[in-house]
This record gives sequence, structure tokens and C-alpha cells, in this order.
Amino acid sequence: MRGQAHWRTVSALLLGGILLTGCPVQPIPGWQELSSPTTQELLGVAHGPQGFVAVGGGPGSTVILASSEGSRWSQVPFDAQAQLTHVAYGGGFYVAVGFDNTVLVSGDGRSWEKAFGGNLGYFNRVAFGNGRFVATHAFGRLLVSGADPRSWQWVELPTGGAMELTGVAYGGGRWVVVGQRGQIWVSEDGLGWEQVPSGVGDDLHSVAYGNGVFLALPADGSYVLRSQDGRTWSRHPSPRALLPRTLAFGGGEFLVLSDGKAHRSPDGLAWREEDFPRAILVNGLAHGQNRWVAVGSGGYLALR
Repeated sequence: MRGQAHWRTVSALLLGGILLTGCPVQPIPGWQELSSPTTQELLGVAHGPQGFVAVGGGPGSTVILASSEGSRWSQVPFDAQAQLTHVAYGGGFYVAVGFDNTVLVSGDGRSWEKAFGGNLGYFNRVAFGNGRFVATHAFGRLLVSGADPRSWQWVELPTGGAMELTGVAYGGGRWVVVGQRGQIWVSEDGLGWEQVPSGVGDDLHSVAYGNGVFLALPADGSYVLRSQDGRTWSRHPSPRALLPRTLAFGGGEFLVLSDGKAHRSPDGLAWREEDFPRAILVNGLAHGQNRWVAVGSGGYLALR
């Protein structure tokens, strides 16, 4: 306990100077594991004005958790009879996606309605930008919302339907989608898409935008792809073989969690490593209210 307290004190001294607009500078404690109201898989988490929302479940079942500040969580009584894989916030709405082509919409993270669903297939990720949501699908296509996220349309990409699209991000006025075999697609409006060369043939797992750059990670985490415009990409060393499930940006930094370690970087070039409470499968990250929330296997919840 004394060693753990010392580590948290040092962590606070090292990180306490990070500034967030409109927030006082306060010491940031180390990662803390939280009590969870579920033992089912948690696969995604998002932050909005109403607080944090985490989603997941199991085959044919839905789990939605809500927390106003990220430390105390409750389960929302809504079952879409489908596992949810990701959630995002934007334009006044939380949007969750998952199996059976399920799309759920909520204005406050607690009252939900089904906006789309049916037929075989599932969504991997969803993101918001430029007034719309874009969700990546398992069968090489996208689902794109209108200004109202209760209205959606399919956008087919010429992948032959065999290549999975795994990540999506918006930044600098541009959408970027990544997928299997090094696929990278870009769009200005989310409707018309162009494939750009990535320079790699590995399956890409995730993509995020922050501080004027896009970062993308392969499934094995053996390197980092970096781009300032989403079109031209360069390959850089990763801090270690990450085997990542999570890549996110918040509080001025990119964050990757893997193998009991947290890796932080402002630009994807220089990384620093920190301890994480345990080597557990972390599936989702979200930043808000000057803190990070991580979600993962078996209902795992952690706060920084």
C-alpha cells in the first residue's frame, strides 16, 4: 500500500500540470479500478454533456451503463436483444451500434430508442463529425446518418464485401476509415469516399485524430501509422508490441492501453509508458471532465 501511494504521488506530480480549457489545474491520480454493475463484456464508452455511457453485452443481450462523473455507474434498463460494440456522442445525441445491424439513439444516455436494425451483420465503430455519424460495418460498407441520427443510409465501398472496416475518425475537416489489409478510405462529407495508399498490408485495428494528426494502429501494434491530412501516411515505431484494443485522444494526448501498460503521446512520435492496474482486455476509452474511463472484459471499469 505504501508503494502504491508513492506511485500515485509521483504520477500526480508528473501529470498535474496538464491544462484543460475552463478547468482548474489539479493533480491527476493514477488509474483506479471501479465497482461495476455488470459482469458482461464492455466494448465501448463515450462522454457527452450528460456524462459517460458504456455499452456491451453478450450474444443476443444488451448492456448499457451510465455515469454522470465516471466513478459511480448504474445499468440502464434497455435491451435491444443484441450485443453493442461501440458508442459515440455528437450533435446532442449518444449513438450506440452493435450486432444485428443495431443502432440505438439517446439524448441523455439513459432513455434509448432503436433507430436501425435487422438482417445479418454488425458494426465495429461509430464516430461523429461535421454534423453526422458514420459507423463501420463488418461487410465492407458504412452506415451514415443525416443531421438527425434516427435517419440513416448505407454507403457501399468497393471492397467486394469481404474486407472488414474496423475504425473511423473525423478531424481537420475529413473522415478517415481503416480496415483489413491496410485499407484506408477518406471522405469530406461521409458519403463520397476515396481509397488512399497506406503503405502496409496488415489489418488495421483503429484510428484516432488529435493535435492535427491522425494515428492508426495495426492489429499487432508493431508500428504506428501517422498522417496530417488523412491521405499521406508514414510508418513510425510503436512504443512496444501493443496488441492494442484501444486507441483514443483526449486531454491533449493519444492514449493506448495494452498488456497492463498505458502509453501516452501528444503526437504519435514520442511515447511515455505508465502502469495500468492489471493486464486485462481493455476494449474502450473515453475522455471527459478531466479524466479517462476505460472499459473491458467481464464488465471491467477503470478511471484515471
